[in-house]
Amino acid sequence: MTEINPITDASSGLNTETITVNVGIVFIDPSVSDHHSLMAGVAPGAEVFVLDSTRDGVEQITEVLAGRSGVSSVHIVSHGGPGSLQLGKGRLSLDTLNHHAPQLQTWFSPCSSTLHLYACNLAAGDTGAEFLTKLYQLTGASIAASVEVVGNLKQGGTWQLTAHRGTPTPEVVFDVSVTQYYTGVFALSFGPASKFGV
Repeated sequence: MTEINPITDASSGLNTETITVNVGIVFIDPSVSDHHSLMAGVAPGAEVFVLDSTRDGVEQITEVLAGRSGVSSVHIVSHGGPGSLQLGKGRLSLDTLNHHAPQLQTWFSPCSSTLHLYACNLAAGDTGAEFLTKLYQLTGASIAASVEVVGNLKQGGTWQLTAHRGTPTPEVVFDVSVTQYYTGVFALSFGPASKFGV
């Protein structure tokens, strides 16, 4: 099932009228385990969009943000690895940042905004650090990401995004039903044996 909804579907005809948003927007990649539980556990007041797995995720996020001004924070939940995010049918990575630069530069208006990236090991190592720096330069938003596994504590995960660029605003986007009881982690899988990289 394809969803991009507040809880809206980005592929189903977005309202082109500009909407002023003072709360967070959450984008969830459908490849993450039990994404419906994540949707249900988002803090009240935030818009939630589940990306279409058959389309490029950067393109979808760009379409949603184009109809909004004053967005204070964007949260992206997806599988990740050092310098790489799974978004829809494609990946946003150190190798593809230049390709997506024209879109990324439109995501935030000139205001204080924060991009929260919930993905395993995204900021780890030299590759992850360079990815964060370049993404920060392209978007103009402060960024919070992780050098560790993100998700279920028993699988070594955490919900703390400790790798920063700029001065990201601390914000809890998930309630305790997610942070205490969600069973998955957000690691990229490179082979067919494990769909969720666990």
